[in-house]
Amino acid sequence: MPRLLKIRDLTERGVLAFDLRDLVALIPSEGERLAWCAFPMGEPMAITGDLSPVGTTAEQFEQRVDATEAGVMLCWQELVALGGAIHQTIWGTFLGCEDPAALAGLGALFCDDWHYLDRATAALYQAVEIGLQAVDSSFWLVYAKDDAVLERIRRAFTEVEVITVG
Repeated sequence: MPRLLKIRDLTERGVLAFDLRDLVALIPSEGERLAWCAFPMGEPMAITGDLSPVGTTAEQFEQRVDATEAGVMLCWQELVALGGAIHQTIWGTFLGCEDPAALAGLGALFCDDWHYLDRATAALYQAVEIGLQAVDSSFWLVYAKDDAVLERIRRAFTEVEVITVG
């Protein structure tokens, strides 16, 4: 059965103490071999930060992601650069697959209009190697097919709930 992590590490001010950059830093060897997609999730993507180093604005990137059910394809270096440029991901999903062609059909593999990682079909968990999802700037959901990757990420944080789906 697929397992996900729900991570809620907060600062003293009550905001998330980490973001995409921190998660990608924990998966460099696994992430580099995958094709990635910034994916719409039912709620419009929302990020803050200066994305000019990656050649766009936050608003332009959000619009590109939300304009297509297939999302925006990214290579690993683009995902790392994006993570470094984003100050906060409020809503956002980043999925990594070994087969880039598998990314195109992922929109149909959720159980409802809200594309939460813990509400996916078995086919999504089979296709995706790693999934990273910010939910309302309140927590991140992390899926990894490899239990060793999940364990490495779990150990890096303090407020972690393990969710078994299925």
